[in-house]
Amino acid sequence: MNIKKKILYISILLFIIGCGGTTPPIVKPEPIAIIIPEVIPVVEVIPEPPNPISIRSIDYNLDAMKITWEKSNEGDFKSYTLYKSHDSSKSNEMIKVFTSILDTTFSLQSFDPTLKNLFRIDIENGSNLVSEGIQKSNTLETLAPSTSKLFEVTYQNDLEMRWTMNNDIDFNYYEILKSRDSEMISITSVKKLKKQKDTLYILPMDSIFFYKIRVKDKWGLESFSNIIKGDITVNALNTEFSLIETKVLDLSNQKVFGPFPEEISQLLNLSVLRLNNNFLNGSIPESIYKLKNLKVLNLSHNSLTGELSSKISSLVALEELWIGDNNLAGKIPFQIGELENLAYFNFSKNKFEGQIPESIGHLKNLKYLNGWKNRLNGLLPSTLGDMDRLEFFSLGDNQLTGEIPPELGDAKSLKSIGLFENQLIGKIPKEISELPKLEYLGLFSNNLDGIIPDSLFRKGTLVYLNLNNNNLTDLNQDLICKSGYNWENTIFYDISKNNLPEVENKCSHGVLFHQIYNSYK
Repeated sequence: MNIKKKILYISILLFIIGCGGTTPPIVKPEPIAIIIPEVIPVVEVIPEPPNPISIRSIDYNLDAMKITWEKSNEGDFKSYTLYKSHDSSKSNEMIKVFTSILDTTFSLQSFDPTLKNLFRIDIENGSNLVSEGIQKSNTLETLAPSTSKLFEVTYQNDLEMRWTMNNDIDFNYYEILKSRDSEMISITSVKKLKKQKDTLYILPMDSIFFYKIRVKDKWGLESFSNIIKGDITVNALNTEFSLIETKVLDLSNQKVFGPFPEEISQLLNLSVLRLNNNFLNGSIPESIYKLKNLKVLNLSHNSLTGELSSKISSLVALEELWIGDNNLAGKIPFQIGELENLAYFNFSKNKFEGQIPESIGHLKNLKYLNGWKNRLNGLLPSTLGDMDRLEFFSLGDNQLTGEIPPELGDAKSLKSIGLFENQLIGKIPKEISELPKLEYLGLFSNNLDGIIPDSLFRKGTLVYLNLNNNNLTDLNQDLICKSGYNWENTIFYDISKNNLPEVENKCSHGVLFHQIYNSYK
């Protein structure tokens, strides 16, 4: 029985006894020991912040920067928070909050490793207490990309510049830079090449520049190659020529002996090449047809042999071709008609044979055609009349046969026609005699017959008319006197050695005139 129940029991007993009227003797109760329980004080527990978390590593590749931190051991873990800044100040950018204790990595997609990226992890527990971690930075990217080496310029059908390939995994692009001066003081960007294997550039041929290669990586770091001159030197005839700057080469009358100097064909920028009046022998080399910019080629008055190659059509810019007074043979290639810009073509005093190709009529810009003294035969092509700008036309001293095509009269710009000393037959076409600008007509020493056209004796522009040594049978004698020409002083005139009737009238005075005038009987 506990103490409280004992005291209650005694109190009730005394009350009953008192109610009976007899005062019982006072019995002293036995002392009872009262045990007072020990009071344990209640101590309030104050929550503590979590242990700080450290960044373990910061790594990056081309795609991402990976941040790794320690795993927390807190029992009441609530979250990690990742912060980033570029300096040690408090201006931090919150990247992300992680609520799983197992999340200990994060990959940042947008980053710049050339800058100091400071990261820290703050940890928060269930009591909303936060511990701030220590900032840690990535290793700065300071290594520039490997430099490329520029090689000297070479020629392989084009002027080429090459360099060594960059093998860095963070390669971004090559950039070709050029400048007018060798110190590259003022540079211009030419081109960017984003493929590592692209290590070739075809140089323009308009002017000389100095070049170098910039290599740039993904992070913007760059390196520069050595500097080279965008040109090569060509040694020909014991002289050094700049490939780019040499555009006109005049070696005429320089006593150049031997074969054609083939090294000249490396001068790709040549527009004018004159080697006339020398002592060159052998054939014209095929390499000469690589000179796509050539406008004037003069090889006349040498001792060249061989044929005119069909590759002549490769000289697409050619305006003048002078190969007269050599020993060239073979046929005139029909590809000559592909030279749309050709204005002057002289192949006189050679040994060319065969027929003039009909493709000659395609030369719409031709002004001068001289094939005098060769071995040409066959018929004259009617396409000669298609050359609207033709002014001078001579195929004298050949073996041409057949009739003079009347279509030749369609070439309205003609001033001079020389078809003498051939085997031409038939009549003189009226269309030729009516050419409005005709000054020279030489048809002597052929087998022409029929009447001399009246239109030749109407006042025009003639200064030379030679029809002698043919089989011509008639002319309008009255027109000679009425023509208005000054037969004594301003015109050379010969119609002798034909089958013309004797002339009785005299329309001019002077011994010279009468000698010429009466000679045609």
